[in-house]
Amino acid sequence: MTDKKHSLNIVFFYPSRVVGGAEFLFSRLTEYLSQEHNCYIVDYSDGIYRKINPTLSEENYITYEEQLTLPEESHIVSYPSEINRLQKCLKNNKNVSNLLLWSVHPDNFENTIPFKRVNKKLMQQICYPCIKESIYTLLDNNALVFMDGGINERYEMLYGCDKERLNADNYLPIPIVMQEEADEANLEVTDNTHINICWLGRLSEEKTYPLLKVIEDLNMIENIKINFDIIGEGSQEYMLDSLEISKHITSRKLGTIVDDLDRQLKKYDLLFAMGTSMLEGGRLKIPTILVDGSYTKMSKNYKYKWIFDTKDFVLGSFEISKYTKNNKLTMFDIIEAIKDKTKSKEIAYMCYDYVKQNHAIENISQQLVSYIQNSTLDLSTFNKLPINTHILRKMHNFSLEIRKGLK
Repeated sequence: MTDKKHSLNIVFFYPSRVVGGAEFLFSRLTEYLSQEHNCYIVDYSDGIYRKINPTLSEENYITYEEQLTLPEESHIVSYPSEINRLQKCLKNNKNVSNLLLWSVHPDNFENTIPFKRVNKKLMQQICYPCIKESIYTLLDNNALVFMDGGINERYEMLYGCDKERLNADNYLPIPIVMQEEADEANLEVTDNTHINICWLGRLSEEKTYPLLKVIEDLNMIENIKINFDIIGEGSQEYMLDSLEISKHITSRKLGTIVDDLDRQLKKYDLLFAMGTSMLEGGRLKIPTILVDGSYTKMSKNYKYKWIFDTKDFVLGSFEISKYTKNNKLTMFDIIEAIKDKTKSKEIAYMCYDYVKQNHAIENISQQLVSYIQNSTLDLSTFNKLPINTHILRKMHNFSLEIRKGLK
């Protein structure tokens, strides 16, 4: 048994009832780091974590409630999107040692903006300066880390953050559990007459437009039959209903797959994904294309890249970005490469090597522990963040309390 004499109490905060990369991330880290530390996940009593990782014991869970019950000297790890919920649940909890926020989505801070349904653009204009100052405070306290360079770029563009302040020293790439002995690369294409392709990822707004682009480009490939499966679901799934699919494509929507996802993915010759989903393909030696995000219809001339051609650990940026400048592949290029057995196998191993070298959980988990120990963000400083003390935030919280009282 591992000696936990000098272990930390690490609490991952992201209560959820849906399946996504962020949930898998905290679930896997809880399991892995529990070998040396006391790790916990804050979740709803009917939340998703017990379903996606049944190997965790009940001792690993803390029930989400208005006043969290935490072990002494708890180190809180969460996402910027959870800042509002953290403030409500932690209040003045004396068991909080420090906090670390991990930005794993370019728009994580957008969730901190109140009253967006009233006037989104106006609320953004009012709140962006507060977000900028909050980011600086977090950085000054070594309490904000970025999963990739695309986050830095987004914060420069949206909030006007200074490039020098958003230095590259605080990258914390998304970790993935590698197979001890990975299977041989999958080479299902045997007669060059058909190909099995998968889209893996939630059908949220910024991911559904790229999915539509993938299907539109596949419609133009007429010299091979395509079996195209969509694994994932979300609020924008309806956007697929009106899309015309060519006769040479057989398409299925498989929804969310929790159990035996690896087994399902091994059926495919090619994977399209972004974010943590693309790492799933790489670790299984599946040729995997990184697709960038977009909140609008993607341009006709958009091009793709293999995951090993990405820079600064980027798991997908937005279409207009310095990180898309080395996107060189057309859909025709991709399909031709997959039809070539030798080339396809080479690509599969390059995808695997990239993920292993840059995202293996053994390395990333130790980086995370180091960041946790270096954070100087206490609860008092956290509660004083501009995005927590802004008058609009106080008004929003007050309105929520009134609604609760009326129920």
